[in-house]
Amino acid sequence: TLQLGNCGPPIETDAGWLVLTHGVGPMRTYSIGAILLDLDDPTRVIGRLRRPLLTPSSDEQNGYVPNVVY
Repeated sequence: TLQLGNCGPPIETDAGWLVLTHGVGPMRTYSIGAILLDLDDPTRVIGRLRRPLLTPSSDEQNGYVPNVVY
C-alpha cells in the first residue's frame, strides 16, 4: 500500500471502534479495509483485516475513474 487513510469517522460497536480505511496501491488501485480499535483506548488495535474488504473487479478497472471502488 502506497497510501492509507480513513473513509470517515469511527463507528462505535459493542466490539470496539470500527474504522473503515482506504488504501492506494500500485497503478493507483484503491481498496477498502477495516480496523477494530479498543473502545476505552482507541490507540490499541484489536484487529485488522489481512486482505482488503473490497477491491475493484475487472468491470471497475476501466471507466470514469479506473481502479476505484466507492
